[in-house]
Amino acid sequence: GGLMTKFMELRYGVPMVSVSVTHPLIEELVSELKNEKRKFSFLCSHDCIVYMALNALGVVPYTLPDSIETKTPIGVKILFERWRDREGKAWYRAELVYRSTEQIRESSVLTLDNPPKKYNLSFEGVATNEDGMISEADFFGIFDRTLAEYDNLVNEYTEKKLDTAA
Repeated sequence: GGLMTKFMELRYGVPMVSVSVTHPLIEELVSELKNEKRKFSFLCSHDCIVYMALNALGVVPYTLPDSIETKTPIGVKILFERWRDREGKAWYRAELVYRSTEQIRESSVLTLDNPPKKYNLSFEGVATNEDGMISEADFFGIFDRTLAEYDNLVNEYTEKKLDTAA
């Protein structure tokens, strides 16, 4: 597990790579999350892409408990939840939902008595309220920051290519 995790961190943990590769996914996530008519959206991807998306979004480094694969175990899901307070203001939470190593090994059915594991994610420079929720402005600021990083990469490397061609 440790070797696999280290390999993933080295191969897919470079911010420039993460921001570039996951750009279409991040755009789609923003589109789905801002669609007020949606009650539920499901996007499927490979564990490496999940890890890169989290890295691109600036997730604070984490180690998942009860899992050999401490970043994105088999079948991992990123769960984005939107809640509204009494005034109608939206608050968000991001969690990883996954099966423990024992649940995978035993091929056990997930039930209310045997639920999946959950891990609350936090993001670099983003505050949460007392319930661990992120304000709507701060939440979408995470995505805006990542999309702006992509635009900066495109501009920087397009300019370098043009400079070397001249």
